[in-house]
Amino acid sequence: MLAGCGGSDSATDTNASLNGDYQFIAAEVYDPGTDTFCDQGGTISFNGSGAFTMSGTKRCSDSTTVEISSISDAGGYTVNPDGSFNVTGQDGEVFHGQILLDGNSLLLDSTGRLSAGTLLNHGVAMKR
Repeated sequence: MLAGCGGSDSATDTNASLNGDYQFIAAEVYDPGTDTFCDQGGTISFNGSGAFTMSGTKRCSDSTTVEISSISDAGGYTVNPDGSFNVTGQDGEVFHGQILLDGNSLLLDSTGRLSAGTLLNHGVAMKR
């Protein structure tokens, strides 16, 4: 979880607190032995009832080549009363987050990713 980030302003958040479209950017760092770094950006949409969709672009570099690809996902989410939340994608990968500024911005973290070799993935999102 995101320690020290504080909750949202209301401290009575529910799944309805995540509703609408958010523009996001995120950075992914893999095992230092691979020298792989990825950045990604796009739109994540929450329906206010526990479901999300995401689409965007991912750019990865292994310090020699750069690969650019489209990304997409969909799945479910659960919001806790303190504004922390979990998002679970189609592959079972879980991202943790924190709602800030009455739902207008989000912090994202997935240091416990299921993907082999990933050390961390952090991002931010702003409501459109």
